[in-house]
Amino acid sequence: MYRAWAVALAVSRACEELTSSDQIDQIILKVSDGVYKNGMTAGIPGIHDTRGNAAALCGNSRYGLEALRDCSLDIVEEATKWVNDGRIVVERAPGESGIFVEATVILPTESSTCVIAGAHSRIAEVRKSGRTVLQRSSGADEPRHTNCSKWVQGVSFGDVFALSKQCTSEDIDYILKGIAMNLEIAEYGLRNPSSAGCSYAQSLLAPLEGTGSRHELGSGSDATATLQS
Repeated sequence: MYRAWAVALAVSRACEELTSSDQIDQIILKVSDGVYKNGMTAGIPGIHDTRGNAAALCGNSRYGLEALRDCSLDIVEEATKWVNDGRIVVERAPGESGIFVEATVILPTESSTCVIAGAHSRIAEVRKSGRTVLQRSSGADEPRHTNCSKWVQGVSFGDVFALSKQCTSEDIDYILKGIAMNLEIAEYGLRNPSSAGCSYAQSLLAPLEGTGSRHELGSGSDATATLQS
């Protein structure tokens, strides 16, 4: 859920640089894979898919991760119309990992961007119409976040097996839920190739068409039950 709040915070802060937020043409969100996946399964109570648009209408970055504290049901209804009109675009940010959200709000005469990176409420950069307004460099006191993708590349099977022996039942449950979530997202991408970012799954499978190497994915719940057994 915190990653959904980070999206709302980024949009809220970007909007605060604008002369007016009454004529917003589009909101473009570029997010890391982790934030993207989290957005498929977690939302903000009462907001769900409208978090970015709602933030443009009522967000306040002074509240931090509670940027949508002042939102009402009327604003949620208006934000839903924005979603249906296609005024929000969500894209993957290649090369970014962990917590990363770049929210760009576009008006006819100006635009603004807010980047959150490293932590859910860490505003790393703010730009207005291409000009840097705020930039926060990573200092020695900043928390360091491991790039899991790079870490996994250097881990052997023996390391993974040894690590599994140290896992608690809670750790295993968490891992299984992650597996189930990833399978469900993969299935969604295969069945809905026109969805934002999901056509990537189709491009990966294209070379396997007609080779007999393609297999249907089981549902997330089926996979979890199989692993537990």
